[in-house]
Amino acid sequence: MPTSSSLGRPDVVSGILSVDSNEAFVLFDSGATFSFVSLDFVKRARLSSQEISHPLELALLETVSLEAPSGQVLTFQASAPSYSLFMMASLFPKRRCVKSGFLWTLAEKPTKPLKIEEIPVVRNYPDVFPDELPGMPPKREVEFRIDLIPGTRPVSIAPYRLSRPFQEELRKQLDDLLSKKLIRRSVSPWRAPVLFTKKDGSWRMCIDYRGLNAVTIKNKYPLPRIDELFERLKGARVFSKIDLQSGYNQIPVREEDIEKTAFATMYGHYEFRVMSFGLTNAPPYFMETMNNMLHKFDQFVVVFIDDILIFSKTEKEHKQHLMMVLQTLRDNKFYAKLKKCEFWLSEVSFLGHVINEKGISVDPSKVSAVVE
Repeated sequence: MPTSSSLGRPDVVSGILSVDSNEAFVLFDSGATFSFVSLDFVKRARLSSQEISHPLELALLETVSLEAPSGQVLTFQASAPSYSLFMMASLFPKRRCVKSGFLWTLAEKPTKPLKIEEIPVVRNYPDVFPDELPGMPPKREVEFRIDLIPGTRPVSIAPYRLSRPFQEELRKQLDDLLSKKLIRRSVSPWRAPVLFTKKDGSWRMCIDYRGLNAVTIKNKYPLPRIDELFERLKGARVFSKIDLQSGYNQIPVREEDIEKTAFATMYGHYEFRVMSFGLTNAPPYFMETMNNMLHKFDQFVVVFIDDILIFSKTEKEHKQHLMMVLQTLRDNKFYAKLKKCEFWLSEVSFLGHVINEKGISVDPSKVSAVVE
């Protein structure tokens, strides 16, 4: 290193180096996952560049305040030198932290969700990722049916009492379902009560179909064995995970079975035209639909109900695999929820396990949840 330029920290190594006969300020960071070069230097040195196949997630130091057990507050703020420089999170001055009483530190800044136009391949399929379901699904190869035990009479259960906030939420969700034509007014002799469960920070309207389920002939279509699914993932290095948007609501109910889905509310009597959560045969019917649609891709796709995992050995392969799956979803008018999907990963969490090129292990977050 012919000349040095200290940043004023004893644990940061930096200096001026010659890169292809061009002087460059260099900072060595053994904790960084990637190496970076500024756009200004690329232009000045006339270096060639090309677009990477997928986005990289970066953790940058901005301003972080930490309070030590002694009560002292340390504030770390990225400097703004005249040259372009990435200040990575691993540049925290550890000696000062330890001296002030910190046994360990953790800084986290939530990352902004990627926009669809920033995701290779996926950006060509915006219609597969609408903000909301567009309405009634088309007729499927497999329609949801409800076969009853012989001699069954209609089951009618009075509505549950709902508090005022839930009454308002019920009205809102009924209006939404009616506008999309996923439900309709009913005169059915069947009647099930409504309740609410929390999911993803919001309230989901659910129908208590226990009465109907008790007299329904169970569909024996098998759900896949998780260990067999994982066996197929060996050797994979690139992953994408697609979560369908309200997947059950994308399967139509056979016309003669619609009346059996009826539910009662303070605002009236309704019935579902699409498969609803809570119906005993919903998971096997949905699994059959997914298998019929994606079985031709079983060399690089595994499906568990409404979760689709695409796996490949190389990025070149993954581009083709991802394109084929998204085109199939488009052709069959199935829709996914972008904010719950993940693309171009080297490691993915799936069915309670973490999967990467080294193998499969139990997801630590699931273990800690059980322990706690």
